[in-house]
Amino acid sequence: MKRLRIVLITAAMLLAAAAALHIFMTGRREAPSRVSLSEARIASVKSMLRLCSLEFYDEVPVRGSVGSRHIFARTTLTGSVGFDLDSLECRMEGDTLVVVLPPEVVEIREAAEPDAYRVFDTWNDRLLGSSVFTTAEENAIKAKVIEGYRRRVYARGYVDRARREAAESLTGMLTALTGGPVRVSDPGPAH
Repeated sequence: MKRLRIVLITAAMLLAAAAALHIFMTGRREAPSRVSLSEARIASVKSMLRLCSLEFYDEVPVRGSVGSRHIFARTTLTGSVGFDLDSLECRMEGDTLVVVLPPEVVEIREAAEPDAYRVFDTWNDRLLGSSVFTTAEENAIKAKVIEGYRRRVYARGYVDRARREAAESLTGMLTALTGGPVRVSDPGPAH
């Protein structure tokens, strides 16, 4: 009888240990994700040498509406004005290297840091209407804000300043590289 009790207690302990191990191992597995991932594919590779002559960081108000719903928020925009040096046009005029400054590349994007986009208020003109915006609607409003900011980049003179600084940088860099006279021709902003 004593032996039977020892065998039963040992079996119960082994069963409890196996159950604990099973629970521990299944608890460590990650819950199934609703996000599906696939391997990245590279469509094309293009080498680009870019001269970045001006960077900006700015907080701008976001005001927009979709139908009778309105939103007021703040977003932080970052960006740069640069020049694709792969598309430089160069020619010799006597002993002078003449370089034509390419069109500017103005990049504007929403900052990736936490709290870069903050909604202060949403409302609906209808009495019992919903003031909730979908992500697609908010992104469409943000795209309009970015396009408006692009116009301000030109109006504030950021692009003109970037073109002047790029011309000065290219002149110094190419003069040091070639050892001869260099003139950078600037046809002006693209917009």
